Amino acid sequence: MMSTEEEEAQQGCGCLLFILLLVGGLYFYRSTVVNYVHQFVRFSNALDEQRAADQAAARHRTAGGASPRKDLTALYRFQGKYPHDVKLLTQPVIKKRLKSLLGRQYAYMRSIWELEAPIEVEHGQLYAWGMQAHSGGNPSAVLMADIEQNVLYVGICQNHQVTFYSENGEDAPAKMQQWASEDVEDADGRDL
Repeated sequence: MMSTEEEEAQQGCGCLLFILLLVGGLYFYRSTVVNYVHQFVRFSNALDEQRAADQAAARHRTAGGASPRKDLTALYRFQGKYPHDVKLLTQPVIKKRLKSLLGRQYAYMRSIWELEAPIEVEHGQLYAWGMQAHSGGNPSAVLMADIEQNVLYVGICQNHQVTFYSENGEDAPAKMQQWASEDVEDADGRDL
C-alpha cells in the first residue's frame, strides 16, 4: 500500500502531466490557428490586389482607353524578314494573344508552319504566310496584324476549308480573304 506522500506525488505527477498536455495542446492549437490566420490574410490580400487590378482595367476600358493588350508597333521591324528567322509565332508581343485567340489550333498552326514567305508590312498591316512542306498549300496559315488598331487575325486552311480567327470579332482583312479564296481552289483551278 502506498503512503500518503506517494499518493500525493503520484497525483502531482498526474496533474503535471495533464498541465503539460494541456499547454502542449494549446500551443499546437495556437500555432495551427496562427497558421490559418496567416493563410487567410495572404489570401485576402491576393483577392484585394486582384480586385484592384480588375477595377483599374474596368476604369481603363470605360474611359475609352485601348485594351490592355501589348502594343504591336514592334512588328514593323520584321518587314522583309522570314517568320522563322524572327521567331514570329513565339514573339512575346503576340504569343500569348495567339494562344488565347486560337486555343489548341495555336499548336497546330505552329506544326504546319514549315515553308514560308517573307513578312510584308504595308499600310500598318503585317502579313505572314506559312504552309506544311510538300502540301501544295493545304494545310497552310496566314497571320495578319493590324498594327495601328492592335488586332490580330489568323486564317487556317485545312482540307480546303478556311477558318478565320479575329481578336475583335470583325471580318478578316481583304488580303486574308483573298488568300482564302485562292487557297480553296483545287489543283484543276476549280472552286471547291
